[in-house]
Amino acid sequence: MLQPTESASPTQPKPVKQAVNPSEPTWLIITTPHGKVVLQTPIDPMAAPINPDNTWGKMDPLAWNRAVWETQSAKPGYPSPGTSAIYGHKCHHHVCSFDELTKVRKGYLIKLVTLTGVLTYRADGSAQYPKEGEGTLSSKHSVHNELMLVTCAYERGDESLNNLVVTGSLVAATKR
Repeated sequence: MLQPTESASPTQPKPVKQAVNPSEPTWLIITTPHGKVVLQTPIDPMAAPINPDNTWGKMDPLAWNRAVWETQSAKPGYPSPGTSAIYGHKCHHHVCSFDELTKVRKGYLIKLVTLTGVLTYRADGSAQYPKEGEGTLSSKHSVHNELMLVTCAYERGDESLNNLVVTGSLVAATKR
């Protein structure tokens, strides 16, 4: 959330209180606090499948080199009614959209370009959630003005029992 007392350095975004209509995200760029690009990828919309028990199914982006915005999550904008979720593949043998997500640390800047504006989030940190059973992502509460980036957390070779999740809080929003 934007705080009126936040200060901004030349490499940090200045808090902007400009309203940005919620809309579909199209591009994601993550940088260190000093401006070095860590990850960048285009984004496509994708609906999560619905399981027979009416829960959301596993998100599986169609392309390795493109992330997807889960259309059932909040549309990114300012103010936002809840968490916006973006999924991407992390691969060992291919170049994939979220290969470098494990390098993102608290304080990194996440720029999300949408059809109506540019939203900048500050990474709050990362956590792992099991893909099945108790404590999955479906147990995570939606938070106003939050961005959630999700990929596989590989433990053994090509096996992944958990999701790696990086969350970010909105620090700046400007209209396009």
